[in-house]
Parts: sequence; structure tokens; C-alpha cells
Amino acid sequence: MQAGVPMEHNRMKGLDGLRAIAIIGVILFHLYPYDVVGGYVGVCLFFVLSGFLVGYRSFYDMSNMKFSMWRFYGKRILRIYPGLFFMVFVSCGGFYLISPEILGGKRPEILSIFLGYNNWWQVLRDSSYFARIAGQTPFLHIWSLAIELQFYLVYPLFFYLFLWLVKKLRKKGAFWILAMLTLLAAVYMANRYMFGADVGRLYYGTDTRIFSFLLGVCGGYFKISTKQDG
Repeated sequence: MQAGVPMEHNRMKGLDGLRAIAIIGVILFHLYPYDVVGGYVGVCLFFVLSGFLVGYRSFYDMSNMKFSMWRFYGKRILRIYPGLFFMVFVSCGGFYLISPEILGGKRPEILSIFLGYNNWWQVLRDSSYFARIAGQTPFLHIWSLAIELQFYLVYPLFFYLFLWLVKKLRKKGAFWILAMLTLLAAVYMANRYMFGADVGRLYYGTDTRIFSFLLGVCGGYFKISTKQDG
């Protein structure tokens, strides 16, 4: 990887606009589920943006000899867990004061939130993201953060493997392998869909969501590679 790549200090305004679109879509879906039926796709957009930012930053750091696995993990932990602990404990305190019965049996769910496997906890209990049922867990939406945490956990190993491919096949060859892997992951998700069946497993599954992150990583690599070549 070429060294000395300049890094913009300004925020990417286009990404902020995409975040806003994703947020609005998800909110409208929950407010008007029968009118804004595709609003939940905003979650997929969030995953793509996460992959893009992580990919772009890691390629930039490596080009300037600053990337390390432990630095990567440390930054994600400091960015995610303080707010996560605050949100969960404040929410539990509020539920305890307003409606204590809501917290009954929530210990396994809270453990799954902090350990980053809440999406699979939802799958194992056959939770439906799309069902409007009484007694639905107030922490249902944490499943997406669990997938992000799982992606962050494996990403440094994936990144080092990609750098090895760059050395062996050069940048274009490694990029095409990454693009094909992304396409295969998307085909895998589509192939698991069965018409009329509950889509909870597809919606919550890490394996069926990974294509979104890979698509973002492709974009991040393409952007930093274009900057290097320029």
C-alpha cells in the first residue's frame, strides 16, 4: 500500500445525507408500517455505511503505517460501549419505575446485548421484527448493533487477509476477489429467502447481512485506492 495518503479532516457530507435518509426511512416504517413498507431497508444502508467507513479508515491507516488490530478494537469499544451501558441501564431504571414487570426475565437478553450476540438471541426465541405484538421486548432494535460488533470482531483478520491478496495479486486482482465475495454473499441471502415464510432468520442473521458490510468495504477500498493513484 502506498504511504503518505492525505486524509480529509472534513466530514463526508454525502455520508451524513445517506445517514439521514436511513434514519428517516426506519422511523417512518415504525410509525407507518403499512404505508412506508420499505423503510426498514435503512438498516441495510447503515450497514453499508459502516463497512465503507471502516474500510476507508483502515486502508488509510495502513497506507500511513498506523493500523493495528488492538488499536482498531480499542477505538470501537470506546465508541460503542459507554453509550450502550448508559442506554441500557437508564432504560432499565425507567422501566423499573414505570412498569417493573417489563424487566421480568430480561437478564439473558441484556447479557446478549453486552456480549454482542443479541441478533442470534432473537433468532433462537423466534422473535419477529415485523410483528406488532404486545409484550415485545423493548430492546428489540439492539440486534443491529450485535451484527456490527460481530463484523468489527472479525474485520481485522479479514483486512490482513485482503492485504496479503494485494501483495500476491496486486490491487485490482484483490479488489475483484472482494467484489465477487460480496456478490456471493448477496446471492446467498437471496437464495435463503422462501416466499411466504417468516423472514426473521434472514433479517437477524449475521451471515445474511454480511454482504452489506462487504459492499461498503468495497466502496471504501475503491475510494482510497483512487486517491492513492491520483
